[in-house]
Amino acid sequence: MDCRLHRPEAQQYEQLCDLLNVEDCYIAAEAGPDGAVLHDDTRFDAVVRNLTIIKKAKHPAVMALVAHYDCAGHPVEDAQHDTDVVSAAQKLSEAVYGEPDRVIPVIAYPSTEDGATWRLKQLHQNQSAVAAE
Repeated sequence: MDCRLHRPEAQQYEQLCDLLNVEDCYIAAEAGPDGAVLHDDTRFDAVVRNLTIIKKAKHPAVMALVAHYDCAGHPVEDAQHDTDVVSAAQKLSEAVYGEPDRVIPVIAYPSTEDGATWRLKQLHQNQSAVAAE
């Protein structure tokens, strides 16, 4: 949802397509998505409803939950975001697909080179990251 990630120089869309190995992405924005999924039942239900619509209408090959550091919607430390994104992706996967590991946990972080470019990394259960660079 954060405009910093949607600016052309952030390159989030291209990186997300590359990371997921797809040509196009549908993006549904939610403020602090990991926090919303884990701590707010009303927002969780809305996210599930939106993703279920996308799943039924567009049959995406893959889904990802992308959160970012320095988030006003879920203001926690970076390490906590990593943990929360993994947990939230698992919870969404169970709700939307009825099985684990169908929603990929991804975190966005600002590039150290210029601050305008954001990088994406896929997270895993042990929170070790796989960079999309």
